[in-house]
Order: sequence, then C-alpha cells, then structure tokens
Amino acid sequence: MILIIGSTKDDTLYFDSVMTQKRTEKLFNYVNLTFGRIYNQEVLLVNGVQSSYLSSAVCSYLLDKYFIILIIVVGKCTAFSEDLNIGDIVVSRRLFIGDVDLVEETNSSLGQLPNFPFHYDTPGDVIEYVNNSLEARVLIPHKTGTYISANASYSNDRQIESFRVDNQLFGHSRCVVFDTIGAGVAMSSHLFNVPFVCVKVVSKRFKTTQSAKAYETVLKNYASVGKAIVSTIGDIGRNDIIRG
Repeated sequence: MILIIGSTKDDTLYFDSVMTQKRTEKLFNYVNLTFGRIYNQEVLLVNGVQSSYLSSAVCSYLLDKYFIILIIVVGKCTAFSEDLNIGDIVVSRRLFIGDVDLVEETNSSLGQLPNFPFHYDTPGDVIEYVNNSLEARVLIPHKTGTYISANASYSNDRQIESFRVDNQLFGHSRCVVFDTIGAGVAMSSHLFNVPFVCVKVVSKRFKTTQSAKAYETVLKNYASVGKAIVSTIGDIGRNDIIRG
C-alpha cells in the first residue's frame, strides 16, 4: 500500500478523483482516510493532518497497522531560497527538523532528536521515480531540494536564527523550503524503515503572505503533481521498494 498524506482536502483531491474501489474512514475522529486503488496499487489517502505532531502519530499508527511501502507527502510549502518561484514543485532530497534544540541536555546536534538521525533523506531510487514522472508529464519547473519542517509556520527571521548562518539553513542555501508535517512523517518513516518523499508546490516566499492569486496557481499545479505521482505509483512494484 502507498500512503499519500496532506494537510487539507485540497492537497489530496486529485488522487481522490482518480481512485477506484474507494471507502472512507475517520481516524482519531477527525483525520480523513480514503482507501482505494490507483493503477491496481492499493493507496491510502490521508488529509486533515495539521502539524508534525499529528503527522507522526497518524503515520506511526498506519505504518503499524498496514503494510505500507512508501509515504508521499503532498500539499504546499514555503520557499526560503531565491532560486524558487511561486508554483514550483519541490521534491525532497533531505529533510531537517527545524524546531528541536536539545543540545544542552543531550549529546545531539541542533535539530536532532537523541538517537535519531541529524537529517532524513529520501532514497535515490524514489527521487528518480518521481523526477522521471515529472520530466515526462509536467511542464512546470520542478527541483530536488532541502525541506526544513517544524510545527511552526516560519514567517520571520527570529524563528530561524538558531539554525541560520548568513543565507544558509543547516548548511544549505539552494532550493530550501519550509513545511509543517514532513518532520513527523520522516520520523515515522525512520522508525518503521519505510521510504518517504515530499512533493510539494511553493505557495509563498518566506516573510510574505500567500495571495489569492498564488493559491489559485497552487491549486492548478496540484493537478500536475497528481499526474506525476499517479504515474510514479504505476511504475512502482512491490518488489521495487520493500520494508527492510
């Protein structure tokens, strides 16, 4: 089964429209689950997940209950670096947790949970699947980059000063974006040894507000993301990505 998770119903609407044999459930009374099939692959859509606290709880529960071979995180992200524009698609290569600081209490680095990795990487074969689908089916600019995820929506310099040096965040300056659910997904992915990838659309720039026009662009580009991911699902077989 492939898990696709987003914060809002808009994030997963395209996938819901192409799924067959659908059935729905509620998890924890308010998280929406939709089970179905895409290209004869079992798919589970999840929306209504706000914050990495909740995404971690939801993913850990679902990974323990179902045989999930891949987690795909969809929705919006905020661009930090100047090489990104509104509407661009960003595929995760590496993810950092932005709101963890246990340096004084533990032998860990800034952004690191004790006994967890300093960063979480999307496997190269998964990136290749997604990028090949984007190249073949999408005209919108897409890049592979760095996600910094936290339970806060970063909107000012003060929030990121602990891990910012000049114009680098955790040592990265190109194709850097923020989101608010990826960290929880990455931690669950690590615990259950299941690969994850974030494929999100830039909806605004750091220190700006999202405009109605920008969100209209995002919604249009969701369909392009959806087509690429549906194609990726068609390309992935159970023997290609296996839980270790």
